[in-house]
Amino acid sequence: MKHHTKIHLIKKGWRPQDLIKAESIIDKDSNHSKKFSRRVFLSSLFLVLFGTMVVAFLLIPLLIFLESFLIYIFITMLSLSLGFMYNLLINEIGFLKKKHHLLSVISLFILSLSSMFLLVSKVNQFISKNSFGNLSYEPFLISIIFSFSFITPYIISLIKLKYQKKRHKIN
Repeated sequence: MKHHTKIHLIKKGWRPQDLIKAESIIDKDSNHSKKFSRRVFLSSLFLVLFGTMVVAFLLIPLLIFLESFLIYIFITMLSLSLGFMYNLLINEIGFLKKKHHLLSVISLFILSLSSMFLLVSKVNQFISKNSFGNLSYEPFLISIIFSFSFITPYIISLIKLKYQKKRHKIN
C-alpha cells in the first residue's frame, strides 16, 4: 500500500493493525492475480502461435489460385485482423511487464515470418511441379507483409499506452 494511502486511512480512523491486515489481503490477492495472468498470457501466446500456423495453411489454396496483387491485399487484411484480435486478447490481461510484451512481439514476429516463408516456398514448389501456370510468389515479401501486418496493431497499442502513461505523469 502506498504511503499517502496509509496516511489518508489513518486520518480516517484506521488502526495500524487494520492497515497491516488490509495490506496482507491485498498482497495475497495480488500474487494470485499475477500467477493467473502469467498463465493466461502464455496460453494466449500459444493459442495465437497455433492460430497463425492454421491461417498459414488455410492460405495454400488462395496462393495457388489468386493473382499476386490480390493475395498481398488478402494477406494484409487477414493478418491485420488476426493482429487486432490478439491485441484485444493480450490487453485484457492485467499483469504484463515489459519483458512479456517484448517476448510476445519477438516470438510472434519470428514464428509468423518463418511459417509464412516456409509455406510460400512449398506452395511455389507445388505450383511449379503441377503446372498451375506462371504463378510464383516471393516468400520473403509475403512473410514480411504478413508478420508486420500481424504485429502492427499490438505495437500501436504499446506506443499508445506509453504515450498515455507519459501524458498521465505530466498531469
